[in-house]
Amino acid sequence: MGECSKCKVWFLKECVKTSFSDNWLCWQCAHKARLDAAQEEWTLKEFDTMLKNSVKNVSAIRNISRKYPDHNKTEQEL
Repeated sequence: MGECSKCKVWFLKECVKTSFSDNWLCWQCAHKARLDAAQEEWTLKEFDTMLKNSVKNVSAIRNISRKYPDHNKTEQEL
């Protein structure tokens, strides 16, 4: 028999058809771990995309302010 490292449930070796290691996870805990990793990766990609879009927006605003320097001075005075 072997125990899942996360949920602490015991499994028969013949039922799960695997050899147990020190950090063995049952199929439910392994699936949850994969989902959590995918969610974290997706969140990081989403943040990276938002950051890139913000940089593009700032660059566009700078280009507009260079085209209209008088308008930019008026905004700075406000």
